[in-house]
Amino acid sequence: MNDIVTKKNFFTMAERDDGNDVAFGTFRAHPLTDGHTDVGNIMTKNHKTVIIGIGSAQLSGVDGNPFNVEDRMAMWRNIFGDRIKLVPLADLGTCDPEEWVKYVLTKITNMGLPEPTNYYGGLENASWYRSHFHLDGEKITDNHKNKNGVIRQIHPMTRVTPISGTEVRNFIQLRMDIWKKYVAPVNHRLVEDKYPDHLRVPKK
Repeated sequence: MNDIVTKKNFFTMAERDDGNDVAFGTFRAHPLTDGHTDVGNIMTKNHKTVIIGIGSAQLSGVDGNPFNVEDRMAMWRNIFGDRIKLVPLADLGTCDPEEWVKYVLTKITNMGLPEPTNYYGGLENASWYRSHFHLDGEKITDNHKNKNGVIRQIHPMTRVTPISGTEVRNFIQLRMDIWKKYVAPVNHRLVEDKYPDHLRVPKK
């Protein structure tokens, strides 16, 4: 899920409090692109607490998952500093959305973070959260509400930029500097230094 933006109504300032205004999204970010940054900007602008789940946290050094979780967390911190909270999330190998959501929410709670009330993601990813987060147009159930009665909401997003994370990785693998157009300059050195050489074309 890369290069996406959302259009939703958000809590007003009067409605915000520490327990009812918590944004959450999951991203692999191999690497962190301007699309991810755009979503982060929306979340930090509209919510007091922002939690970013770092997906596939157990994978690194392989095609499609080149960076380790520490490097990906550093990319986020280089942009947002302490404004966001980062939660590593390992792949469970499950096809059960209920099991996945339980794992994610338990991991967030165990890190001492508040329960999310707003999920940000493309509809395909958001489908994993629909039993606990409400999507506009669907019936609201008790499962969609937190302990304070606040409805947990899905904020669906659509791609607005012409390049995917896979394409960015392809440019890096081919040692084509065009990838730098889609990654914040503050992260250029990290990407160059940490992208595994064995996944890139040999230097001439």
